[in-house]
Amino acid sequence: MKKTLTIAAALFASAAFSQSILSISPSIATGADTITITLDANLACTGSASSVMSAPEVRIHSGVGINGNNWNNVVAFDDTTRNTVLTADTNNAGVYFITLVPNDYYNVNTSAGDVVTALCMVFNGGSWTYEAKDVDATGAACQDFIIPLFGIGMNEIFAVNSVYPNPTSGAISLELMSKKAGVAGINVVNILGQSVMSFERAVEAGVNTLNADLNVANGTYFVEVTVDGAKSVKRVVVNH
Repeated sequence: MKKTLTIAAALFASAAFSQSILSISPSIATGADTITITLDANLACTGSASSVMSAPEVRIHSGVGINGNNWNNVVAFDDTTRNTVLTADTNNAGVYFITLVPNDYYNVNTSAGDVVTALCMVFNGGSWTYEAKDVDATGAACQDFIIPLFGIGMNEIFAVNSVYPNPTSGAISLELMSKKAGVAGINVVNILGQSVMSFERAVEAGVNTLNADLNVANGTYFVEVTVDGAKSVKRVVVNH
């Protein structure tokens, strides 16, 4: 992949979930948007359960990430107050979809400052005899679908949702969501306000995970990320 670096640092961008199995439309969305979730059960992980493709129906068991904390306001697959049944795509066998507005569907208390930062979900066939989950990074095990949403206002350009691990021995990952493709300028500043490390990275519209090795002395630093003139700052502690 293309690397645009001003000092030694290795970065890459990756999706936070398996988009071949699950997708959302629009691909960049907030909790206030009407979102269509599409599941391709042909590719889903089933673990020891049977595929939902052999079930009489497909249901979503889900919740939301609120302010960065996942699996809140859970709507169980057998909830009777909201629709949890997906519609089958008559043109594509094994493909199912459901449309919802996260803030409404999950009763998010936006007036208290709660912001939806992710959709969290698994699927079953009306019982846990059937399952459809995401595939983990090894390709050998199942995991929940965690779909990052744009956790800031619609008029903002981008957001850095998290920097981890923190504290770190040097290696960090920045989860960045951008409304458009561009260049992210990353500047690492010490507590004296001095820049100790900087680099640039092309980002795509959507979710990007930027990995870097902070080759700096132990201490507290501020990671400044700038995209199209907008800046987000995260604090990180380095302890080799």
